[in-house]
Amino acid sequence: MNPIQETFLEMDWENVRPSVISTRSYTLLNALWAFRHFFRHAYRVPIDFI
Repeated sequence: MNPIQETFLEMDWENVRPSVISTRSYTLLNALWAFRHFFRHAYRVPIDFI
């Protein structure tokens, strides 16, 4: 999902539709997306599993 789509999920458009997710949900999902993005693309970063 690109940043524009992410923002649209949280937006409340008057007389069109309510926001799809709450601001709190958006914040938590954004942290999850960042975590997923890092570990999906961090295959060159050595990870110490100790």
